[in-house]
Amino acid sequence: MRRTVGLVLLLGLTAAVATCAPSADGRAGNVRVDCKTRAVDVYFWPHGHGYVAAYKFPARKGPSVTVYRHAKVATSAFVFFLSSTAFNYTNTCDLATNPLGTSWGGGPKVTITATRRVRCVFPARVQLKALPQGGTAGSGFRVLAGGSTRELVRGHIAARGSSLTFDKRYCTAAPVPGVA
Repeated sequence: MRRTVGLVLLLGLTAAVATCAPSADGRAGNVRVDCKTRAVDVYFWPHGHGYVAAYKFPARKGPSVTVYRHAKVATSAFVFFLSSTAFNYTNTCDLATNPLGTSWGGGPKVTITATRRVRCVFPARVQLKALPQGGTAGSGFRVLAGGSTRELVRGHIAARGSSLTFDKRYCTAAPVPGVA
């Protein structure tokens, strides 16, 4: 009896904490992280990709975005991954809960729909945000100016119609070496 009451109390407490925990932008499932960097390389794969020999990236069939620390592709430089069905970030990033929604706050925009490496150097530390919607709606990706609501990079990852928009004051796009 005592064990059953304890279990019920534990489950009730867990449910209460889960319903009270803030999400990255007020919606369940969104995650915002601080990876303690102001410079990142965003690998945008709108149609997936085969094995990338130049970086030893394994093949990935679905659309995705992968983020590494600036100018590095070693496993130790990985910080963030998002596809239309999953996301992940390294344990060197800190969860940065912020209940506020975000909107474009960057400057002049460039939007790409082809495979590219987007190299960004920002004037201050940034946070990364995943909006894992899944299904045909796809998922969203954001790079935010620190703890603010200002988006500097905005991505949409879906089976069809993936795109990545970035502030051209801080980012440049280039082909990924060895990828047609």
